[in-house]
Amino acid sequence: MISRDYFEIDGKSSNTIDLYVDTIAMSAMAQRQYNEYTVEGRDESSCYKTEFLNDIVVPVPCYTFTRNYDTAALHDFIQDARILRDPLRPDKVYRVKKVFTEVNYQGHDKTLITINFQCSPHRYAYDNPEIVVTNGDIIENKGSAECLPVIRLTISGDGLFAVGSRVLQLFDFPQNCRITIDGEKELVYDSNGNVLLNKTIGNLPRMERGNNTIAWSGGIDDNSVRLVKNERWR
Repeated sequence: MISRDYFEIDGKSSNTIDLYVDTIAMSAMAQRQYNEYTVEGRDESSCYKTEFLNDIVVPVPCYTFTRNYDTAALHDFIQDARILRDPLRPDKVYRVKKVFTEVNYQGHDKTLITINFQCSPHRYAYDNPEIVVTNGDIIENKGSAECLPVIRLTISGDGLFAVGSRVLQLFDFPQNCRITIDGEKELVYDSNGNVLLNKTIGNLPRMERGNNTIAWSGGIDDNSVRLVKNERWR
């Protein structure tokens, strides 16, 4: 007997297109990248691990019980996938990079389709709100890895912004300029999306596991700072 569990892409359930999963797979585990090298005169190679993790592939075997199933609906459902969520683990999501499908079986009243999601190697918090930050606040990263926050603030002239020991200098901004310090993209840009290449020096923000002090000085508006943590788990 096939159960009618479902999964979600970007907040939309697969049951809206009559697509179900029988057994939801275990959480995929990312593999660390290794560099291998040989030494002249030795009869075996050596390797060392790097800080980088390979992408993961999350296979989702799906069933439809609809005769002459409309694959156009499936294409529309997955083509722009960004967030994959398993309702059995509702507090975590995968961030999707690529999607590819294969039809495994077509019978009289059932079709089996495997959707493979190539995702970033970490799982992220489903609930990822924007936080109002006060100068000197201590904010906890509850994830199992460092996270890459996105910070929005208003600045006039020069300023310093620090996340823990990582300090970013900001200088020569026009009055009341709204900017984004994006730890994920490793960019700073204004409200129009223009990248500000020559107005910063230092370290873009990263939050270590545990408590992180957020502080600033100079021309940063004390009431303007907002932060999205982007907590993640391996």
